[in-house]
Amino acid sequence: MNDSTQEIWAEGLRIATRLGSRIRLSLIRRQLVKAERRLGELGWQQAHYDPRDTQFIALQSVEQEQAHLHFEVAEFREKITLQKTVAAEKFAALTTGLVTAENEATEAETSAQRDLACLDAERRREGPAYLIESLERALAASETQLRAARSEAHRHQEILALHEVDSGQKLAALEKSIAVLEAQLAGLEPRKSDHFARIGHNLADVGIAPMNQPGVLTRVLDLRQRAESNATALAESLNTSRALPRAIRLGAFALDLTILLSGVGFLYLLASAIAQA
Repeated sequence: MNDSTQEIWAEGLRIATRLGSRIRLSLIRRQLVKAERRLGELGWQQAHYDPRDTQFIALQSVEQEQAHLHFEVAEFREKITLQKTVAAEKFAALTTGLVTAENEATEAETSAQRDLACLDAERRREGPAYLIESLERALAASETQLRAARSEAHRHQEILALHEVDSGQKLAALEKSIAVLEAQLAGLEPRKSDHFARIGHNLADVGIAPMNQPGVLTRVLDLRQRAESNATALAESLNTSRALPRAIRLGAFALDLTILLSGVGFLYLLASAIAQA
């Protein structure tokens, strides 16, 4: 193996190593952000900040807005409870009125049928004219009462249906308002997280640890060191690669690509063999 081939293999290994280092560095930085955010949250809870500090003002503003939104959500939930109670009471009253109207309509129909039966009987036996006229007037009155009772029952049904629609619309509007407020609350959490991360970053810079969890600062400093070591190693690897001739770098890329495609092809063949087994 000549020197050129050795350099190509060495550069190919550096390229593959850098890929793994970049992935590792990305994961470490994500962990670092989370650790700094946790450090900032604990520091915010335990430390005394200058009221003029911008992070203090920003966080205080967010928490005040959160408290206000929580209060509004609670108010709307109380309104929903009250609306349901009022709607249930009104529904019960309207249902009672409907039942009463339907009973009166039934009684009026029974009375009209009875008057009609008496009238038919008198007509069949050709009873006195004055009696037939009296029964006809009674039947007319019963039919009038029946129409009025049916109209009243129908009116109660319409009122009950309108009440159900109106009550449902009011509850839907209240629930929609709650959903809007809860969406606003959810949007505040990322803003708090950003401020906590900045506070944690500043606390780590000056080496201030939470009193009850000093290990959080240790983890932040450890992650910082690991991130710095990986970034330094990456920079050194890149500088080494840039110093190589262009032909060596292209050959190394081609080598890595060939190995990658060969690996993918092998895995495909292996998967096909397993599927056919």
